[in-house]
Amino acid sequence: MSDKVLNQRKKMLNGIRDLVELEEKDRLDYVKSIKIHLAYLGQSLAGWGKWINNPEIMASFSKSELEEIESNLYSITEDFIKHDIETMRVAQEKGLRIKSRKEKENLRFII
Repeated sequence: MSDKVLNQRKKMLNGIRDLVELEEKDRLDYVKSIKIHLAYLGQSLAGWGKWINNPEIMASFSKSELEEIESNLYSITEDFIKHDIETMRVAQEKGLRIKSRKEKENLRFII
């Protein structure tokens, strides 16, 4: 991994820490913060995708290192999916149900 990517990840980490430490956040601040968190996750996942699909890089890891990575990612993924499910449940309770394709097709816009 290049120093440039490592430095970028460190800046991302500092950035999310700064967002969390902001005092007196309003609703828009929270939305902005969530968007940034998701963007950083997306960038990180894109990097992981490049790694995992590169046989030369993956061959450099031992079985125990891969086992540790897999175990850590399992924990992170499980927690994230649990949070996703809970957030979707809360959204549904608020009546924010996702419209079916059929309902979307019946929408008419007048311009």
